Formats: sequence, structure tokens, C-alpha cells
Amino acid sequence: MFNYVLLLFIGFMYFMRFLTISLFNKALFLLLPFSMMACDDSPKAFSPAPLPHYRIALSEMGKDFQQEVSNMLIQQVVSGGENPTTVTVTIEQSDLLDDAVQAERSIFKLALRDGKWVIDSRINQLRCYPERGHQSFSTAPCR
Repeated sequence: MFNYVLLLFIGFMYFMRFLTISLFNKALFLLLPFSMMACDDSPKAFSPAPLPHYRIALSEMGKDFQQEVSNMLIQQVVSGGENPTTVTVTIEQSDLLDDAVQAERSIFKLALRDGKWVIDSRINQLRCYPERGHQSFSTAPCR
């Protein structure tokens, strides 16, 4: 690093003897940003962006996930402010191609462990069509 700055300075001083005062000021103004860039030896860490929390939950839906549903609602609630530690992702599918189940809701609880988001728990709930069972979300099966 020191050698690079020294060579830059020597080259600048050699170039300076051909300049008048006004040209010297212009050259100094133009070269100053380049000399400052040479001083930045800090390593630049690159880490790929983590998957959004809802994408982690969607990937865990598996064979139960119906992509042909008419309606889908994804809700994500992050806890912990600027440095989140837990996330709740709720995926609700409605108007399913089923004669008993009107809607299905999966609630995922995610936690940050060792810099990675992992699923702590998953709860599946169903809402039945009228006369086929319960009308609110429950873990009980429809008839």
C-alpha cells in the first residue's frame, strides 16, 4: 500500500512541474478522489441475500400445497425490531378443490439459529364448508 501511494506521489510531483498554478489546482482537484480510493484496503465481504421468510415456509408446504387455488393469503409477522429473532408466517389457501375443506391455513414459527432461519413448528388448520364441519379454523378434520 505504501509503495503505491509513494509512486502516485512521485508521478504527481513529476507531472506538477509542467503545470501553471491554475492548472495545478485543477489537476489536484481531479486527482484527489483517485488518491483517496487507493487508500481503501478494507476487505469487502460478500454474502448472498437470505431467502425471505415466507419463501422458506412455502418450500415446506410440500404435496399439500395447491398452486391452483383461487385465493391465497400470506402474512408475515417479524419480532425483534431491527434484528429479528422470530418470525411467524401464515399461509392461507381458500376455495380449494375439495368437497369438505373450504380453506386450509398453515402457521409456521421460524427462529434465527446460528445465522440461519429454521422452522420451529408448523400447525395445519382447516375450515370446513357449511354442513361439513366447523366454520372456523381448527385442527379437527372436516366430515
